[in-house]
Amino acid sequence: MGLSVEPPPPGGGGGGNSSDGGGGGVGGKGGLTAVATTTAVSVAAGPRGGHGISGPSPPPPPASARPSPPTDTTAVRYAVAPMMDVTDRHFRTLARLISRRAVLYTEMVVDKTLIHNPRLRERSLALPAVPPLVPSGGGGGGPPRPPTTPEGGMDPVAGAIAPGHDGVPPPSLSCPPQTQHPVVLQLGGSDPEELAAAVALSLPYGYTEINLNCGCPSPTVAGKGAFGAALMKTPSLVADATRRMAEAAEYSLPITVKCRLGVDTDDSYESLLRFVDTVSSAGGVRHFSIHARAAILNGLSPAQNRSIPPLRYGHVYRLAAERPNLVISLNGGVKGLAAVDEHLDAGVAGVMVGREVMDRPWHALVGVDARVYGEVASPPVSRREVLTAYAAYAEAEVAGGAPIRAVVKPLLGLFAGEANGKRWRRAFDGGLIRKMGVRDLIDTGMAVLSDAVLDRRTPEVPRPPPRPLGVASLDAPATGGGVTPSAGAPVPEAPVAQEV
Repeated sequence: MGLSVEPPPPGGGGGGNSSDGGGGGVGGKGGLTAVATTTAVSVAAGPRGGHGISGPSPPPPPASARPSPPTDTTAVRYAVAPMMDVTDRHFRTLARLISRRAVLYTEMVVDKTLIHNPRLRERSLALPAVPPLVPSGGGGGGPPRPPTTPEGGMDPVAGAIAPGHDGVPPPSLSCPPQTQHPVVLQLGGSDPEELAAAVALSLPYGYTEINLNCGCPSPTVAGKGAFGAALMKTPSLVADATRRMAEAAEYSLPITVKCRLGVDTDDSYESLLRFVDTVSSAGGVRHFSIHARAAILNGLSPAQNRSIPPLRYGHVYRLAAERPNLVISLNGGVKGLAAVDEHLDAGVAGVMVGREVMDRPWHALVGVDARVYGEVASPPVSRREVLTAYAAYAEAEVAGGAPIRAVVKPLLGLFAGEANGKRWRRAFDGGLIRKMGVRDLIDTGMAVLSDAVLDRRTPEVPRPPPRPLGVASLDAPATGGGVTPSAGAPVPEAPVAQEV
């Protein structure tokens, strides 16, 4: 269902508090209408044993709570996971300049922050305008352009979103151009009434969806705060919270959940299924983004929780197959668009990518619109064009009081692995020491790079047809594949070597 959402109030500053390092959701500036569909896959026991799928999937439990509006399954295919101290307003602006279609997430914002601190509320929630891309003239072609009407004007329905991979423009993504949408607000908290109050306060800002963090393993969050991943121990409380959040939003936008496979040693498929069934039936949640690892709350740091617990993609594949009425997204260890293809082919509705986008935003995002969403009409953008547009944004942010170091931080990985990529980073360090203005700082960095690098338009190719599925392992390796290729199937692309 389409919604008319007021534009967010003006305001500046950075946003967010803390996050899971991967969290999920989707859409345009209103309710999303697509019905969730997921393809069943055959799953065999992994190396550590587990559960196989055979025969028809069991029916989902009957819903007892009014569900929130459905998530657009076309839009959800690729999302940038919420990451603490990463996915702030500045990083999201850079990401949106590179990809029009990737779903973006805020850092986790604690509900109490929004309720009790009006100044931080505005800093955390206000969505900045995204400056338009201007052709640089280098490398041929121009930047991606929005769809036009037969008269040559901008299409007011499609806005900045071109038709999806099936050739049908997703009507729920009819948001104005030059915005960060689709963008999802991730909230942290455990008290249903406080979460509901936070949702009510966020509504005027026009977020696409609101996501509840049930996956952050940080001791501050899951320990002392008793929310994040700790909420997986109390699925009935999560259901109460999401039901109240949907009521506070007057069922105008989807309420979604980001979680792990489980907590500590309780990471069985049965435990995950109980959590999802309880939250979906009693809490009305339709979209779950699942980091395919358990969260170890005692003994591991947040960084260790992103690498030591084994990835078990097969649990997520099986859940998607057995609960086709739900939208299931997968997160954790995904590197490269070939890995994204594999997970989508295995039956999940969407894939969330975190650290890969943080470390290499250009390489991770530049091919998303064409390969994942099938947009082939517009030429890819160059980094010169991205930097020119971002410089205009950065000047406005710094003039509004944002710290220059925070504003330029997202740019540091833009040339990771490229010739003179290290010199690019050092140019920023030196310019900050000399207290350069933000535009001079960006120009100084660009001066150490060749025109060939700045103007290169990485070829964007459509996503290939799904290859034949092999056997999906319940304990798939952490290399981002997750599906054992069939004979003759293409080998996943190897990650580009990191800069040394």
